[in-house]
Amino acid sequence: MDSAGTWKTTPLFKETRAGATLERAKRGFEALGAQTSFLVVYYGSDGSGGWQPLSRPLRTITTVDRFGLVEHDGETWRLRMLQVPELKRAMGFGDDFQFPKGTRRDKIRLLGNGVCPPVMENVVRSLVSGA
Repeated sequence: MDSAGTWKTTPLFKETRAGATLERAKRGFEALGAQTSFLVVYYGSDGSGGWQPLSRPLRTITTVDRFGLVEHDGETWRLRMLQVPELKRAMGFGDDFQFPKGTRRDKIRLLGNGVCPPVMENVVRSLVSGA
């Protein structure tokens, strides 16, 4: 994750926040306690309660913006979506990897359709070595 203050956040508890998002966040608070940051998972049904601790590797990145970081800023709980550079690092792309031009949504879609470079490297190595 990038350090706090790098990306814009919004209050978690606000009138326009979807009820399902708040329910997922509440399940995270119940499991982790009221002082621990975690990820909330958007869209679809989720057998893990719609959240995950930061200590667990990120789930599959899909072609839609799916992961929000819930963190406390010292005054209130805040929420922001994970950003492209964070998702790139989670997949194992190097800092030097550049996307072709496009919107944030285009880049999320490309990541969701991509294969983690370390995984692909191992697949190619096994094919080349005949293992």
